[in-house]
Amino acid sequence: MKTFHEVADWVAYILDKQDEYAYRYIADAYDVVQSRRNIGLYFNLIRSVESNAPQRFLLVSKHGGHQLRFENETGLQKFPDFLLDRFCPTSRDMNAWHEQQATWHREDDDEWVKPEDMTGSLK
Repeated sequence: MKTFHEVADWVAYILDKQDEYAYRYIADAYDVVQSRRNIGLYFNLIRSVESNAPQRFLLVSKHGGHQLRFENETGLQKFPDFLLDRFCPTSRDMNAWHEQQATWHREDDDEWVKPEDMTGSLK
């Protein structure tokens, strides 16, 4: 499993790997960490406790074989702010950003395939 220790490297990987769907993964990671609900659509947040060591956290992909490791609570707490600063610095509203990205994605899809362009048969 590929492990990231820097949030910026993890974000670059998600943007590259997930391409046009990256917004879904970014928003899910934000929600999982921000709410501490531990289970998301694409990620799980796992607490790692080792004897004589500080508590660590792993944001583990359910599908992609990668994880982001937070060495302590402070790193985990900074994660949502990093994503807000990177993706929606003006509004600081991840849900609004996600909805806008989804709208743009649907509009782009609509431009690629229009019902009137489909003949219903393959030749």
